[in-house]
Amino acid sequence: MDSLLAKNKIEKHILKMILSRENLNVLSASNLTLPDAQIFEFPEKVLQFGTGVLLRGLPDYFIDKANRQGIFKGRIAVVKSTAGATAEFDQQDSLYTLCVRGLENGKPVTENIVSSAISRVISATEDWQSVLAIAQSPELKLIVSNTTEVGIQLVNESIAQEPPRPAACHRGRMRPARCPCARRAAHRGARRPSARRG
Repeated sequence: MDSLLAKNKIEKHILKMILSRENLNVLSASNLTLPDAQIFEFPEKVLQFGTGVLLRGLPDYFIDKANRQGIFKGRIAVVKSTAGATAEFDQQDSLYTLCVRGLENGKPVTENIVSSAISRVISATEDWQSVLAIAQSPELKLIVSNTTEVGIQLVNESIAQEPPRPAACHRGRMRPARCPCARRAAHRGARRPSARRG
């Protein structure tokens, strides 16, 4: 009976296709690299702003690789700055699969890696205090962000705000520099009263 229950539990995990620490032991394939249990105990040494594929596929890949080699021994706390919950990351214990395809020294490379680089994903809008705590941690060694110069603006704000955010435009939807209303007003100079016909 116990083996039947265990089998049903395994089948549920496989059918759901949810990757998590709990079901790592049921995964097996000759071309799948799984994380060692000790990696989950590593401290958070990286604060990363952004959850995107570029970050997970480049810097996070190399941090995961350095952890597997025993070089870095640190994990990444990721800050989700866009709206929305972190449930999808939480459900998978922040694990994800990297599929590497290409050539190395002229020979084909095919790797499937379950990355354990990310320790947790924090919502900036819901838990800014955790972000500040990580930033103050003596373990912190690196801050990563893929924000471009377009996204970096000097604004009057306080880091103590929850989270810091500049004043919105009069419609309350965008940062002033990106708001089309603000750009039009700045282009025209001072706001002029509109004349109505008729």
